[in-house]
Formats: sequence, structure tokens, C-alpha cells
Amino acid sequence: MAKMDAPQLVFGDMSKGIFAPVSSRLAPPSSVSHAVNFAFDEVIGEASVRKGTLAVGTGALSGAAYGLFQFIDSDGGPNSRLLLTGDNGTTFYLNGSDVWTAALTGDTVGLKTRFFTFLDRVARLNGTDAPKAWDGAVAGVWEASGGPLDVGNMPRGKYAIVFKDTVIVAGVSGYPDTLYISSIPSSSTGFISWTSGNREITVNPDDGGNITALGKIGGVCLVFKDDGMFRWTNSSTDPDKIIDVGCSSQESVCNGGNYLTFWNKQGAWVTRGEYPVNISDPIRPWVEAVSSANLSSVATGTDGRHFYFSVGDVTKDGVTYSNVVFRWSLATTEWSVYSYAKRFTFLTAYKDGTEVKLVGATSDAACQQVELATAHDDDGTPISIELESHDLDFGSRAFKKEVSGEAYAYGINLPGFTVQCRADDKEWKAIGEAKGGLTEFKLREAVRGNKLRFRVTGTAPSADCRFSGVELKNVSII
Repeated sequence: MAKMDAPQLVFGDMSKGIFAPVSSRLAPPSSVSHAVNFAFDEVIGEASVRKGTLAVGTGALSGAAYGLFQFIDSDGGPNSRLLLTGDNGTTFYLNGSDVWTAALTGDTVGLKTRFFTFLDRVARLNGTDAPKAWDGAVAGVWEASGGPLDVGNMPRGKYAIVFKDTVIVAGVSGYPDTLYISSIPSSSTGFISWTSGNREITVNPDDGGNITALGKIGGVCLVFKDDGMFRWTNSSTDPDKIIDVGCSSQESVCNGGNYLTFWNKQGAWVTRGEYPVNISDPIRPWVEAVSSANLSSVATGTDGRHFYFSVGDVTKDGVTYSNVVFRWSLATTEWSVYSYAKRFTFLTAYKDGTEVKLVGATSDAACQQVELATAHDDDGTPISIELESHDLDFGSRAFKKEVSGEAYAYGINLPGFTVQCRADDKEWKAIGEAKGGLTEFKLREAVRGNKLRFRVTGTAPSADCRFSGVELKNVSII
């Protein structure tokens, strides 16, 4: 038996985050094969337990959420409102006492509700009810006609975007391929019109797909169908189709860090108005496990440093993970996978005074702040973690290795995570416990195999927690 000269470090560098599927011989040594509820860019090289969530506001919210948006008035003043649409056809706003208060009632129940801001108004669309607009004033009423947005003549679309001083509406019943474009604001009134100076453009009709989302970046309006992306510059006669890559969900379209992201059955894409790039290949097994039933409801948000893709429950390798969110780091381009207590069906940035928060509307119409720095659970629900290495052969797959004797686990505020090892794809065996900052433990029994894989599982503590690695003192070739 030949003992290796130096202790062997497992999980010594995790700065690349999750990277799978890939041969263990080609896997980046600074990556892991599987992880749930760990971030890898908080302290580069280590695995930090993700932050928790906390409810935003109180009040009579119930059922599913059907919309979430922040309206900011021109002065960024008291009429700025965080809006949430519930399952009873009511849109609520968060008042100055952090209480959800009814703002608009009587809409058709069960419709996705979307909003946009222009000319100091927030407009509501759902594809069925007549559009309405509000200036955010508590004593104000929702305009059903006239006003700066000419809402009485605005098409009843599902999607809308402000682009080059016009409003573009799409998703009108019976006209699924048409863009309805308002006039620019009048020089005399400052109002737009849907009856004078307006336009209509049909996007590649009868191509087997309908408009599914709108976005804008780099002076270009992007028009998505199920299997295509078109660019509209406001000057050409027709939008240009640039690639056969579509978008499955309007809520997945998100701007941040000079990128626009969107989602389809191939995963997450980014573009700056040109040819889009798929960025989710390192988590392809997770992407392929996303239910096709959830593709049209994927929601994306950003905190300025990361993009968060909420995809619902995911069953991977026979295990179901609830309310999964994929997080992509703009700085390091690594991926993390989170599992939350509740599903986020809408995500948006919320400017609360001088602080900008990422908030999500959940499947039971609650609103929660995501990754709150001081939260260590999901509004009272503990956070469970998993972390798994690639297969390790310590330089040779041909020779059998034995791990025995002492081992050490490193980290900060480790609560007693279970450290496990599996030899040659056999059952997992617990070999020790990671607790505190530095834990020394003796393997309960020697582990032998040509390839070894290590795993850490447990429940996060009520404090910041990082896992830094496991050091194996005795690794021998037998």
C-alpha cells in the first residue's frame, strides 16, 4: 500500500460553481457536479449558503399572483407604487404603512396582468379587459379613457413596451402577429394617440408561431415568437428575423448588466440585440428536467449582479426539488441552483427609498424579498443544502484507492453537515460531520474504490454559513 505524500483536498476551489454533465477527467477542478442552495461567488472559491427570503408587506393577499410591477412616477416621489395582482381580479398597491391595499378591482379573474410606465402613468393590460391607467395618487382613479396614454383607444393586448417615445402593444385576440404602435407624444398636449399617427405592423404572419414576448436593448425592440426573434428599429418596414430562437415566457425577458435575458426549452439566453447566446449549458441536466408545462411561466429577475430564473418544481435523478431558481452570476458566469419554500411566478426590482430590492410574487400571492442579507431561512422555512464533487481518482482510475483515518472539514458556522463518500457508484456512506469552523473527524470505516465521490448534506443554520472543503489525511493506492 503506497500512501500519497500530501493530504488530499476535496472541494478546495468551487469558484466555477456547478458544471455538468462533463467527464470527471475534463471537469474544471474548481467546479462541482451538483449543488442546491449554495452560492459560489460570495467568497470566491468557497460555497456560501444562500440568503433567505422575507415577506414584503401585510394584508389580505390570497390565492395565486397574476402580476407584479413597480411604478415610479417622474419625481420618484410618493406616488411611486409596488403593484401586485391577485387571483380575485384585484390589483393591490403597497401603501406607506407596508400594507397591501386594493387599487383596482373588477378585472377578469385568472389573467396574467402586465404593466408599463410612460408619461407619468402606469398602464394595466391583460389581453381581455380594456386597458386602464393610473398616476399612483391614493385619491386618484384609474383612467378608462383619454389621459396621456389615450387608454380608451389602446388595443387590448397581452404585451406592451415603451420604445423610442411610442408604446407598442401585441398579443391582441384575433391578431396574434400584429404590433400596434402608438403615435409619439403630441408637441401641444404631450399625449400619445392610438387614432392619429399610430401604426400597425404584422410580423411574419402564418409562420406557425405567434408573438410571445417583447423586449428592448441597444436601441432595438425585440419581438419574440415561439421559435424566432425579430428586431424592430422603428425605421424599417418590417422587423428582421435574426435567428430561429424563440422565447416561451414574457416574464423571462429581463434587462440587466447590458444584457437582455430570456428563456425557452433550451434554457437561458442572453443578447445585446444581436445573435443570442445560450448560457445555461453548465446546468444542462437541470434545464432538461424543467417541465414543459412550466415553460410559459418562467420568471426572471435581476439584482444587478445576478439573473434569477424561476422555473418551478424540477425532478432530477429521481429527486424532486421544489420551486427551483437558477442563478447566473454576471461577474463570474457561474451557476447556482436554489430551491425555495415558495415558487416565484413574477420577479421585479423594487426601489424602497434608497435601497433597490429584488422581490418576487409567489404562487400563493405573497410577496417576498429574495436573498435578503439578514435572512437565513425562507420566511420561517429552513434551507436545506446539498453539495457533491465530481468523481475523483487522485491521478489514476486504474488503481484502487483507500481513504482512512483522520479527515478535516473547514468552513464558517458549519452546523453539523453530514459528509458522505461513495466508492465506484455504490451507496453513500457517512464518514463524518462538518461543524463549527474546523472539524477533525476519524472515518468510521475505510472507503475503497477506483473512483470516489464526496457529498455534503444538511440544514442551514440561523447565521451566515460557508463551506470551504474537506481534507483527507490518509489516501493510499492499494
